[in-house]
Amino acid sequence: MTISRALLCCIAILVFYWANSVAAKSQKNVLEVLAVVDKPARERWTSLADGDAQFKEELYSTFVEVNEVFKTLSNHGVHLEIRVQDLLTPARNMMGKRSTGKVDADTAMRKLQKWVSRQGRDFDHVVVFIEAELKVGTRDPPYIISGYTMVNGTCEGYSVTIVKANYDYGTATTLTRLLAQSLMVDNDGQGKAAGCPADDGYVMTSSSQRNKSPNRWYFSLCSAEQFDSYIKQDDRRCLRETTAPSLASHKRFGEVVEANEVCKRHTGQPLVDGYEHDICEQLHCLDKIEGNTWYMSLVQTPEGISCGHRKKYDDDDDDDDDDDDDDDDDDDDDDDDDDAKIDQQGGVCQKSKIAKVV
Repeated sequence: MTISRALLCCIAILVFYWANSVAAKSQKNVLEVLAVVDKPARERWTSLADGDAQFKEELYSTFVEVNEVFKTLSNHGVHLEIRVQDLLTPARNMMGKRSTGKVDADTAMRKLQKWVSRQGRDFDHVVVFIEAELKVGTRDPPYIISGYTMVNGTCEGYSVTIVKANYDYGTATTLTRLLAQSLMVDNDGQGKAAGCPADDGYVMTSSSQRNKSPNRWYFSLCSAEQFDSYIKQDDRRCLRETTAPSLASHKRFGEVVEANEVCKRHTGQPLVDGYEHDICEQLHCLDKIEGNTWYMSLVQTPEGISCGHRKKYDDDDDDDDDDDDDDDDDDDDDDDDDDAKIDQQGGVCQKSKIAKVV
């Protein structure tokens, strides 16, 4: 009888720890973000988006893309969601009068942390989009970075990430990495992630290592383990509480900004040579034409963008033909296409088309 009671006691203890382990694995954690768009960035973004409503939709779509990558952590039993608690668009230049040029990253961070501390708001993290370029160090020319983040300040009321707004899908890629770094996640192949080779091309690697990698939309196992360790800390309880709305009602970035517009924001020119077999990897954007030579820039393809089989660029087209894009014309004659118009019959670009599930 004594043995049976002891056995039952052991079983009860094992069940208790197993239940707690399962609960921890299934715990849905949420990083509530206050999104702030500095005045020059808002003016530029609104101009490119042709209006305030479109600007806001593109901003929320940027966070949708960030969230899609964070969702892949569930492959490793970790659940962390990004939500936008609020959006602020200050009426002044937060970086100062020179905020449209280059600003020192450390100086910018101190200014923003001071501003955040005065807000008295309940948020886990603040993301500030700026128009200015961020520079670090004192060398000439300065070393330019795409973003800057405060490490290990989540839930403290002053945790800030600064990101250079590029008004494209690349902004989401940069922001994803910055948010991970703010949560104490090392780059693959370094520090706590030394066991995950950078050459595997997961999120926490350099752009050259991620380029065309089937893993570029996923966090590695090392990243997932670091996330899991961080969010389980007692002083990160804010991640287990949320009042912010889900981003589920917002579209993917490629559904909001079509391929031609993506190219025009990069080079001022339209899409070229965008066939179905490669448009979901990279957009071929016209840079310039010199004689018979076409120069192109390769731009990362936004998720959700249309990927038809008929793409062309006709340098005889002009902006006056844009109204024809609204016509429901099913004619297969390529000459009727306008400015690399996408064939809507071809579906949309999704990571499943060229990426494996890990």
